[in-house]
Amino acid sequence: MTHRFLISCPANCEDLLRKEVEEAGGQNIKTRVRSVVFDGDAEVGYRICLRSRIGNALIRILAEGHAETKAAIASLADTVLWESVFSDEQSFSVLCKIAANNKTEIVHSHYGAQLLKDSVCDRFRRVKGRRPPVDTQNPDVRLHLRIVHAHVIIGVGWSGENLSRRGYRTAEVKAPLKENTAAAVAARCRKYWQTADFIVDPMCGSGTLLIETALAAFNAAAGLLRSRRARGFGFQALPDFDGPLWARLCAEEEENFRAAAAAASRVRFFGFDIDAHAAEAARKNAEASGLSSFISIRQADFRTLSSADFPSDWRSEKTFLIVNPPYGERLGEKDSVAALYRDFGETLRRVFPGAAAGVLCGSAELSAAVGLKAEKTFSLRNGALETTAAIFPVFSAEKRTACKSAASNRIRSVQSGETLSDGAKMFVNRLKKNEKEWKKSPFSKRTGAFRLYDADMPEYNAAIDVYIPAEGADLSPRIDLSEYAPPSSISEENRRRRLNEMIDALIFFFQVDHRHIYVKTRFKQKNGATYGVRSRDAEIFTVNEEGLLFEVNLSDYLDTGLYSDHRPLRRIIRSEAAGKSFLNLFSYTAAASVCAAAGGAGKIASVDTSSAYLKTGQRNFERNGFSSSAAAWIKSDVMTFLRKNRDRFDLIYADPPTFSNSKSLKEDFDLQRDQYELIRLCMERLTSGGTLYFSNHFRKFVLDESVQRLFSPEEITEATVDPDFRRNPKIHRCWRFIKK
Repeated sequence: MTHRFLISCPANCEDLLRKEVEEAGGQNIKTRVRSVVFDGDAEVGYRICLRSRIGNALIRILAEGHAETKAAIASLADTVLWESVFSDEQSFSVLCKIAANNKTEIVHSHYGAQLLKDSVCDRFRRVKGRRPPVDTQNPDVRLHLRIVHAHVIIGVGWSGENLSRRGYRTAEVKAPLKENTAAAVAARCRKYWQTADFIVDPMCGSGTLLIETALAAFNAAAGLLRSRRARGFGFQALPDFDGPLWARLCAEEEENFRAAAAAASRVRFFGFDIDAHAAEAARKNAEASGLSSFISIRQADFRTLSSADFPSDWRSEKTFLIVNPPYGERLGEKDSVAALYRDFGETLRRVFPGAAAGVLCGSAELSAAVGLKAEKTFSLRNGALETTAAIFPVFSAEKRTACKSAASNRIRSVQSGETLSDGAKMFVNRLKKNEKEWKKSPFSKRTGAFRLYDADMPEYNAAIDVYIPAEGADLSPRIDLSEYAPPSSISEENRRRRLNEMIDALIFFFQVDHRHIYVKTRFKQKNGATYGVRSRDAEIFTVNEEGLLFEVNLSDYLDTGLYSDHRPLRRIIRSEAAGKSFLNLFSYTAAASVCAAAGGAGKIASVDTSSAYLKTGQRNFERNGFSSSAAAWIKSDVMTFLRKNRDRFDLIYADPPTFSNSKSLKEDFDLQRDQYELIRLCMERLTSGGTLYFSNHFRKFVLDESVQRLFSPEEITEATVDPDFRRNPKIHRCWRFIKK
């Protein structure tokens, strides 16, 4: 009998899941967002439950269709003969999942689950005279209701609990990596580790990434451990369960694993973790997986690793490292873990020349901090977090020297203009024109940070900011090149060619080394890869802005530490601050606070959720001759601060993000939604006659009518955009509020 199935998966893993379905024999396969739909008989469903490394829930579809109202969804549920799906003696539960683009009357998953539960119970009462028991913790049967737009799917779970729960993770650590996410990383890295003799995870945590790679290397069915349980999967509780077929398939997978493990016995796995508890958890999990004879786990700091930590026959060029370092996902924590990524890159160069490493970095910025050039990148979701994974080849010292020599020769030829393409020459001419215009501005001689180009020509879709160091041995310009997402009509080959033409033009125009050009991109490629900062050593320097010094970091993150487009607004704050109390909300690196201090403000408070940003702000104060201890540095989310703090200020500056769901926040912040409450609280904190400057970078922002009606703000955007930013009319918007 042929069934229609849906199997879900993490985002950006649909292609991997589809391949698994094809290998299991699925037919009429359709790929959807975070899921795959297909036809298959019981054997296909059983094989997928046994072998899928990427899947979450396997659901046999019982009914589906377009339904927008509660009544329509209930009618769809009534088409199912529930008494043939399971018996009234079996307990059941309902899991409802609603996509963000929901267009039905079901606005809450709990209500959707209740609706389906009632329909099922009503059917049983009519047919059997009684309803089956509900058990939300450990039901015999799991039913599913899934809503995307107004497309509704009702089904019965064949996987039982999620397939990602293999059964080997008996010991946990903080923030463990989900098994199927780890399997996806291993799958993306397959061509690298399948030729390696040694696979190493130097920050192994509970061992999930190492174990999933080993399971794949030995061709072990992901569900093998669960298959050994009497009721490992949901379909085993259903009346049409085929026991003999299931027993045969399980026996086949057991034999496949034994044969593959014997054939691949040369491969050895090594895990290290600085935390003794994590190392012990990894050992227990490896033992539970049945792979402990192949996996060695030891407590050690990756920074201290050397060849002595491996067997005598170990060779770095036959090694693949696969690792999931900390992400620093809370706002500002990335600054504190960037050094760890740099140390990891140094360990790769020192201990593992000739190897390759697959790193689940958490972000493109952290990927760049490794200091190696990624050969390949791809994006994954680890739970709610969007992450970037990168594969780094680790060159030997000889190859690095040869590459540096070749790069130096090429740079010299570009600087001389000998190898400039026609496109690069055209771009040089545009840079000359823009620089000439900028030098006409009265501000050009007073600032070392300015925007030279902003997508002036559609073929070269990027913003270019120039930073001239104010201190240090090398005062050559540093260039921040941020590439925008290209139109879908532009091929990847053309995108890369134009990017390289821009880089060559900048090298020629400024006569700088390529290391002084920081290339960043702010989009995802069609293949799911995410580009970020190009890898290099960290560099932090200061720039002069109208007599004040500010710290800039172009190497580690997309944001540089100084929003140059807000230069005019900082100028206004400086001119109005004398003798006033100043509150800087969402203070970032506190450039506006420094300007207030330079203008003679009497009391200054800076509020941000990031300790790292506040520390940068304190350094900015000190380097300009102001005492950071004389100002207030408040680590708090802004909304909480405004609700609790009762101080009043003469001058307030708020430049909020468009959206934030940092774990340090008590609640999500959405600028468009929360603007009224934010502005109302700011106005409460103002003294009589005080001024609020409110700005943001959200291109679609619309000031709420109630805000305009109650506070009568004046939009001053035109006065807060200097000539170098006028190519982009939507760079930011700004309003002045006066408390009556």
